[in-house]
Amino acid sequence: MNESSVLRPTLLRAMKISWNYKFLWFFGIFTALVGGSGEFQAIARSFDGLSLYQRILIALKNGEATGTLKNIWNLILDIATTQTFQVVFWAIVLLILTIMVVMIIIVSQTALVDSTARVLENEPISLDTAWLAGMTHFWRMFAITVIGKVIVVVMYLALTIPLGIGFYSTQGAAWNIALVLLSVFVFLPLAVILNFVVRYAQSYTVIEHQPMSLSFLSAWKLFRQHWIASLEMAVAILLASIIAYLLLVLGVALVAIPFLGVSFILSLFNFDAIAAIIANAGIAAAIIWIALAGSVTSVFQWSAWVTFFMEIQKGTVRSHLAQFVDRLPLLFQKKRSSVES
Repeated sequence: MNESSVLRPTLLRAMKISWNYKFLWFFGIFTALVGGSGEFQAIARSFDGLSLYQRILIALKNGEATGTLKNIWNLILDIATTQTFQVVFWAIVLLILTIMVVMIIIVSQTALVDSTARVLENEPISLDTAWLAGMTHFWRMFAITVIGKVIVVVMYLALTIPLGIGFYSTQGAAWNIALVLLSVFVFLPLAVILNFVVRYAQSYTVIEHQPMSLSFLSAWKLFRQHWIASLEMAVAILLASIIAYLLLVLGVALVAIPFLGVSFILSLFNFDAIAAIIANAGIAAAIIWIALAGSVTSVFQWSAWVTFFMEIQKGTVRSHLAQFVDRLPLLFQKKRSSVES
């Protein structure tokens, strides 16, 4: 790829990979559970986290004033002491299910990274090789992901707890504004940067087989060199994902509306049992379509990022913004020449 066309070929390659290797959709289903790979989902989560944080503070304040907080705590203690076996049993079941889901998600993410790299290097891939790669790199991939999440949480708490205490004490508008400004102008940029670093570290540890500590250092260096191009890539993937999600909504409508329409007509003639079956079939078809579209979109996102990672590693990629700035003197020179002539 040349410097001026890295984004479009990257997206086209990702589209071809996500379509030509349909067995990767299996892994895409699980990676879609955590929102695919879009960097701007970190922004959405940050705003959601801020809103949740504020609601929790308000709920705690109101609960303390009305005694509801104390009642809830007493209820929890009562359940824990009178139904200890049930609490422990369901806690263990929930823990096991969580571990299984997290494991499958991490394996799926790793499989997509490894498979995309192999395709770009013209190596054969299969469901078995993808799963084996996911299991082989599981612990390092898991550790990188957890470290990234922990840093985000610690960073967020360190930045917001002092202001949160003031907001909890007074619930004044000034504290709320300060909390929002700090989250938007300090936490958000740091969270987005960390997201890029984690993504590149994952690629380094899976593709280059680097140790975890070295992968973080390499990722940080790579991001510093190509941070503008990385943001441009994130915007490009975001726009492509928005189009994909619009098609998803359109597909849901096209799939579900005929079923629901027939079901509604049958219900008018009192064929309620058949109407219910057809309506449930329509809902099932819509769910299948959502899972399929979400899976393909997730595979596309991961493939695009891995393709972009392998390109910027070559050191020949420059951002479109930098190229535009470089062309400005020529544009002014042409304009001056046309005016003089």
